[in-house]
Amino acid sequence: GPSVLSSARRREIVTTGNQNAHPHAAMADHAGVGDDYQWQWQESESAWTAFDPQTNKQIEEARRSGVTVATLSKGYFAKRRGYTVNFEFMLQANTQTGTVRPIQRIPDFPTPENPAPPPVIPLNLSACSREVVIGDDNKDEDCSLCLCSLADGGGTVVSLSKCSGHSFHQECIVKCISGDHLACPLCSSVHTSAEFPPPAVAAAVDPSPTS
Repeated sequence: GPSVLSSARRREIVTTGNQNAHPHAAMADHAGVGDDYQWQWQESESAWTAFDPQTNKQIEEARRSGVTVATLSKGYFAKRRGYTVNFEFMLQANTQTGTVRPIQRIPDFPTPENPAPPPVIPLNLSACSREVVIGDDNKDEDCSLCLCSLADGGGTVVSLSKCSGHSFHQECIVKCISGDHLACPLCSSVHTSAEFPPPAVAAAVDPSPTS
């Protein structure tokens, strides 16, 4: 979290090496100029918050230019003067109050320490539902989404695999899919593509034995 320094220490952090090459300059990753990095400031002992995109760009450009101290003037700081970042101490400072916060630079691209998230496999409704036959026992029931009779329209009626007795028009419930998951509108049972992979994926993972 933030801390307040003595005036002497504050001057050292705010001004040390300003406009001069700092120790990190020697290890500046010019080969990775096209890579993206995210700069964050420490909000609390366990929480880090990303700078806004314009400030992030300004900090990264300053870091790569080799200066030790950069004055923030973009994005959030366009109308908030008196803030600097010190790359040697990895601190953001308010030069008026002496308050400082730790900052960090993390890669915004896959690394062994920061791997890319697994690809999202869209949920296939047919993998997590079964067709319901309309008969005497359910011909008077309504779809809970459109409130029309399940027997109306002649379309397919389905029931979700993890629900009990909750049936919907297929064309209604498919609209409730959000990426890789679907929550039953009635009981909130969550169906995911990890639990119910599309038929092609399921076959590749667990192929049926052939004779």
